[in-house]
Amino acid sequence: MNGSSAGPNRQLSAEAGEGEHELVDLTGLSDDEVLEVVGGEEEDSSSTVADRDLYPSRVVDDYWVFAYNLSGYVQPDTPRSGKWLIFVPFRLLDETWRIIKEDTEEGLLGVCSKAATARENPNAANRNVKVICVYTYDADDYDDVVRVRERLKFRNFVAPLNYKTDEATRVGQYAHTGATRISKYRM
Repeated sequence: MNGSSAGPNRQLSAEAGEGEHELVDLTGLSDDEVLEVVGGEEEDSSSTVADRDLYPSRVVDDYWVFAYNLSGYVQPDTPRSGKWLIFVPFRLLDETWRIIKEDTEEGLLGVCSKAATARENPNAANRNVKVICVYTYDADDYDDVVRVRERLKFRNFVAPLNYKTDEATRVGQYAHTGATRISKYRM
């Protein structure tokens, strides 16, 4: 991907003066040009990393931001991992990610989660919809897969969600390429 096409809703409230903000239209700018506009002066790297992790809609140089289970409970690695797929409109990406990130870090979901960013992804079927993946350690541990799904329902993700194994991803099974019956579970 050359990074030259603009993503959805590419506008940013930028600081114009003391306490003032102006809306900057990022439409038509390449990813590098967007980085120049939003980059500004170097800040404390800890706040930059924090902002990056909190606002995937502002990230244009990576496809994903990640959150990890910080609770101290670690599930074993297996070759059978998988993920719940939550598709959200771009305009709701940051708000939705905040919920998933918080629950992941508190150990209430799976081993980790990731959210698509503003960077256009060639595997995305619709550039106005982004995916958040909530990983479980073992797609065959049905109790754990259901536990994570129930927590997502508790957090108001009540519409049916698809669960895809990482093996399906590794072999390139995506709906936009014509693959069918990709999901292991739908709940």
